[in-house]
Amino acid sequence: MGALNKAVNYADSKGALVVSSAGNDAVDLDKDRNRTFVPCQSGTSFCVGATTNLDLLVTYSNHGLSGPQLTAPGGGAPSAPSPFASGIWGPCSAHSIWAPVCATGNWYLLGTGTSMAAPHVAGAAALADSVAAGGPGSAGAGELKTKLQRTADDLGRPGADNVYSHGRLNTLGAVQ
Repeated sequence: MGALNKAVNYADSKGALVVSSAGNDAVDLDKDRNRTFVPCQSGTSFCVGATTNLDLLVTYSNHGLSGPQLTAPGGGAPSAPSPFASGIWGPCSAHSIWAPVCATGNWYLLGTGTSMAAPHVAGAAALADSVAAGGPGSAGAGELKTKLQRTADDLGRPGADNVYSHGRLNTLGAVQ
């Protein structure tokens, strides 16, 4: 874990925002101090938990203020009207680890997990950076984290809480 901490902190020192997944173990990271969840709790990583299409924390998402700093859509709502509404759709790619599935003629894949939530945050950070006051590429990792947290929709108790941390990603808020 030491090498990963160094790598994440080095990237942060160069202005790069490292976005990571919280993990899918349904663990309250504030209470489970016997384990460290990597890369969520590595260095200055910006850790992301997952919400359902109903803005609830998904049952499998790790949570707690010592872990995720934000939540984003990750799929998995048990009350979704159809199985197709309970995940996150992503395009197939010849470079994907799912290339064999894509080779069968599928154009899209359906996935769930905090690994589906993290790309939402990484994309929103890139968009927020593209409209930063100093021009594209001028916002540092710390500035982007603050902007994403400040503009998130507060879904739990007012302020940061154990379930949603600083809230659920609001991309529109982050770019305005």
